[in-house]
Amino acid sequence: MEVNRLELRNKLISIMEECGEEPRLYFQPDATVTLVYPCMIYRLGTMTTRKANDKPYFKTVGFDITYVTRSPASEVPAKMLGLQYMNFDRYYTAENLHHYAYTYTNTLKEV
Repeated sequence: MEVNRLELRNKLISIMEECGEEPRLYFQPDATVTLVYPCMIYRLGTMTTRKANDKPYFKTVGFDITYVTRSPASEVPAKMLGLQYMNFDRYYTAENLHHYAYTYTNTLKEV
């Protein structure tokens, strides 16, 4: 899973840099971390094993990603949809911050 997570991190950094934003990414931050906005928070979402003939065939790993910004005019949300395996889940506001939630699911490893 570590390789997959680092690949995703590099893709997210590229998107933020392309949009002129400083890349601030937090992987599963605990409550003591002070977030600086705009930023992306990502967490392990799901892991699935598909089987054929009762044997593992391939595995997938999913991450839940939230882009948080003070500006509703950011280019990042649209760029996120350009990534393969990325799906937009929902938008919401909380504490005057705009949250864009995504799910990223990709093959982890063929068994």
